[in-house]
Amino acid sequence: ELHKIVMSTYILNLDGTSYEPLRKKARKDMVMSGSVEEEDLTDEEKEMLQQAAQQEAPPDPMMIAAQAAQTEADAKMIGEETDKKKAEIDMFRAETDRMALQLKAQELGIKLSESEANTRNKDASTNKIFRDIQSKDVEDMVKVQDSISKGRDSYTKMSASQ
Repeated sequence: ELHKIVMSTYILNLDGTSYEPLRKKARKDMVMSGSVEEEDLTDEEKEMLQQAAQQEAPPDPMMIAAQAAQTEADAKMIGEETDKKKAEIDMFRAETDRMALQLKAQELGIKLSESEANTRNKDASTNKIFRDIQSKDVEDMVKVQDSISKGRDSYTKMSASQ
């Protein structure tokens, strides 16, 4: 910075019209860098400084890089949070599915129990019917045997009486 001020001062002190453009440039550089006292500024130079102050300075490359890094970090964090929420949703769905399967299994268990009870009732009814039929068959056989015995007795009595 000091080197620029020294060079600009040297150029300002050069004589000759051919150095006029260099002198203007050197003066402007000194004004813009703040090397000229305010009371030594011309109205034109003061206006130039005001306009420069109003103009937005070009963004600092380091600031742009820092903002880009921050944006990238924010995006990564949001991505991680999104992945975490997705994992939580997947866990919730898995738990819901597990509970639905348990409920379905319980319903099937109840239906199976009802079906087994109905089958036992039907088996009991069928067994009762078979017992009733067997009992009836035994009664009928006893009656037939009684009839046969009575018929034999009658035949034997008839044969003996002849």
